[in-house]
Amino acid sequence: MLRDKGILKAIWAGMFILCAVMGYLPQTTQANRILLMILAGLFFVPPGLDVWFSYQRKDAGELRLVRNLCMISLGSTLLLLVANMLSVLGNSHALGDGLYWVLVLVSTPMICGRYWAYSLLLWAGLLWCAVAALRHIKK
Repeated sequence: MLRDKGILKAIWAGMFILCAVMGYLPQTTQANRILLMILAGLFFVPPGLDVWFSYQRKDAGELRLVRNLCMISLGSTLLLLVANMLSVLGNSHALGDGLYWVLVLVSTPMICGRYWAYSLLLWAGLLWCAVAALRHIKK
């Protein structure tokens, strides 16, 4: 059942929505912080399984999809972080707030987990696995 890429994508979309909602909630206790960090890590399980099963099926299209999503997420996160930092130079707080809200949507597990390096490292690891699987399939 979990080998079906449609089911894995649906689970991943559900995790995205859950992490997005949880990213907007304020954390109050250490238990909440740990729960959010675990949830942010679990966000990467469905695409990791998708990469693994796609590698076994030699499904280069699915691996390219995951690779492209990782590159888009990492690239847009970098751009939004830089833009958000530069928005401090302006007079508008609304611009900074708006960029932050877009950042929450673009890099959902990063905000949900509260430890940004953790999420960015997992995105990079997923990207690396997809690229390595693609290279291995093409040989």
